[in-house]
Amino acid sequence: MPGPAFSPCATSNSPEPLKARMGQLSYKLYCGFGLCLLLLWICCRQLETPTTDRETISTDTSDHWQLTQQLRQEQLSTACKKRGLWKSDSQLVPKQVARQLLVERNHRLLFCEVPKAGCSNWRRVLLLLALNLSRWDPAEVAMDRLHTTSLLQRLNSFQPRECDLMLKHYTPVLVTRHPLERLVSAYRDKLLHSEPYYMHVADKIRTAVRGSRAPKNQRNLTFPEFVTFILRQPPADLDVHWKPIALLCSPCSVRYGVLIWHENMSSEAEQALRFLGIPSPGLFPSAKVHQSEKRTDDQLTRHYLGQLSPEQLSGLYNLYFLDFTLFGYHIQNP
Repeated sequence: MPGPAFSPCATSNSPEPLKARMGQLSYKLYCGFGLCLLLLWICCRQLETPTTDRETISTDTSDHWQLTQQLRQEQLSTACKKRGLWKSDSQLVPKQVARQLLVERNHRLLFCEVPKAGCSNWRRVLLLLALNLSRWDPAEVAMDRLHTTSLLQRLNSFQPRECDLMLKHYTPVLVTRHPLERLVSAYRDKLLHSEPYYMHVADKIRTAVRGSRAPKNQRNLTFPEFVTFILRQPPADLDVHWKPIALLCSPCSVRYGVLIWHENMSSEAEQALRFLGIPSPGLFPSAKVHQSEKRTDDQLTRHYLGQLSPEQLSGLYNLYFLDFTLFGYHIQNP
């Protein structure tokens, strides 16, 4: 009797366990893949969190910086307009002001050079930017070459049309300092050291204040004598190291896009560079010419101001009235 015909469906049920095993394997692979995705997501979140914090801190700092700039510019424009000094056309600047404006063409900057307000260090920065060497250490730029280099041009060296275009399209930068602290710094730095030119200036001051028989001892020039001398001079004729910033930089005519306080230089310099599109941490140096001496701060300034008479203090306030008013400084501080 012939056996039953062969039929695949009639054979043993062995394919069922195979399907079950394949299903279990697929399930395990699916679970493993899901676990990997979960671990990857956790790792990404851990990596992203510090970056988010840094971005938040950076954003907060940037917002604070821009608010500070807005307040300073409002203070400046309001004070200028109140005294009828505001010029609607920023292209009209006196020649002596154009001479104070350093031009950095790579980043389209105009920097008003204010002696005794960190200008030597800013010169170092501008020189490196002009040479596209922002990764170099500015402190390596020699001081004796810093003020003689032809690589940094002044605005008055350009043709009038170029000057007008630069004033219109470049970003002017101004660093201010408390007028009396700047004055004390200038006295200490220029008249208490043996710089040949300022030894002559010291002799001239002594002769003017004491008479022709004054002993020629530079260090013997007192701060009250120095103040007496400058209060007798026309403000426009003063040495640039103690001439009011309002006369040096014409802030009611030039639209300064960045206003920096020298008192906060350590933090504001880097913020200013970042704002100007120059994110170079550590680019701004902290070099000081006479390294052995203490920097002129509010405490030292009060010490020197304590040597002055009320009439001299009143005279200084009148001399630097616009600097106090335009830039938001107070006679009581330092």
